[in-house]
Amino acid sequence: MRRIFTLPFVGYIMSYLDGDELLTKQEVIDEIMDRVQNQLWRSKDESIVEFATTVGVNIVAITNGLFWKKIDEKD
Repeated sequence: MRRIFTLPFVGYIMSYLDGDELLTKQEVIDEIMDRVQNQLWRSKDESIVEFATTVGVNIVAITNGLFWKKIDEKD
């Protein structure tokens, strides 16, 4: 049987089930980065380019496993 416990958090009472893990912001970001990196390594080059575009990296070409990135000109 799972136990429920509560934590006071900025005026709210939040309930968690025993077995849930409480993480810091840094730990959540680290876990996200690990999962994204693992997924990208298993992806095809086209999927990597698509993801790069969503985070603002402008890949203009792929040649033999190398990615050509558009250089942003500073005014």
